[in-house]
Amino acid sequence: MVFAAICSTSISSGALGLSIMGGAGMLSVSLVLPIIGNVFDAQVASAMTSGLSETSAQLDAGSSTLRSVAILPASLIVAFIGLYMYVKNRSKEEIASDW
Repeated sequence: MVFAAICSTSISSGALGLSIMGGAGMLSVSLVLPIIGNVFDAQVASAMTSGLSETSAQLDAGSSTLRSVAILPASLIVAFIGLYMYVKNRSKEEIASDW
């Protein structure tokens, strides 16, 4: 839905634009995964010092890490809704000014 709003108001980039977007996505994943791994390792160490077994500590750390990491997609949803509303309102203003 957001891509449709952006593509209808911007220059078409075709295959090059899609490959750049894919590369940016892969780059962001390669930067974020080590951070998520460090958060998980810290949570496992914290759970192990509290006396849990290794399996229980990993399960507890996994759920804690997932709760921590779930903040990013939630914030991106809000950001993209804001972007969609901005583009939608901007295009209405441009159409009104053309008349």
